Amino acid sequence: MFSRLFLSSLFVLFAFDNVSQAAINVGKRTGEFKVILSSGDVRTYLPGETLPPVPEGAAIEVLSGEAEISTTDISTVQVTAGFQTVLMVPGVIVDISYDFTNSATIQVLAGDAQVMLTTGSSLEMSAGDEIMVGAEISETRNGVNILEGEVPLTNPEGQTIDLIGTPGN
Repeated sequence: MFSRLFLSSLFVLFAFDNVSQAAINVGKRTGEFKVILSSGDVRTYLPGETLPPVPEGAAIEVLSGEAEISTTDISTVQVTAGFQTVLMVPGVIVDISYDFTNSATIQVLAGDAQVMLTTGSSLEMSAGDEIMVGAEISETRNGVNILEGEVPLTNPEGQTIDLIGTPGN
């Protein structure tokens, strides 16, 4: 009887352990965030409030401030900052900040992420790449300032060009 109970306990422990790993983590948070759960429920977190791990299927909206967002090996998430959307696949860590001038700074710390621009273009970012996207950035580079790295940009017609980082350009 004891061994049956022990084995059942182990099964439940491992089953819940796998479920808890399918989460998106938000760390080093300084601003206001909105979490949209897959059920449609919306939760807003102010600076200083504890933000629990975000479940799989949820989306995050950065309303102000900065955060480091990471996905586990089995989770994905869509993060919006201003008008820019970052699609994160499993195993990605992104530092993202947003201010009220509609500028977002996105830095990929690990893995690969895709940024969808309001122009219909997308950027493929890898670890070490950092960009600033916003209304005040020159439109000659699709409104993107590559701060670090070489980032492929694909326009709505499917053409790809490499944008190379030079701060201030």
